[in-house]
Amino acid sequence: MSRDPVIEPAALPSLGAVRLLDVRAVAPFASDHPARAVRIPIEVWEEAARAKQTAFENVHYWERAIADLGVDGHVPAVVMTMGE
Repeated sequence: MSRDPVIEPAALPSLGAVRLLDVRAVAPFASDHPARAVRIPIEVWEEAARAKQTAFENVHYWERAIADLGVDGHVPAVVMTMGE
């Protein structure tokens, strides 16, 4: 598999099994998203990053937040940033 960090949507099928992570707002995600895509609650993450208890130094918090999305290191994760 290519290690290029940017791929075009048409290349997704060639990657095999991937975990699709969608960073769009709630409404665009709800209206149209690929099957099995998971929405990253970016607004929650931004707030958590600024809060003292859940800042980036709290590795356990962030490991759990990422694991809750189904990212486990066994399947490549692809972050989608389609237009809002």
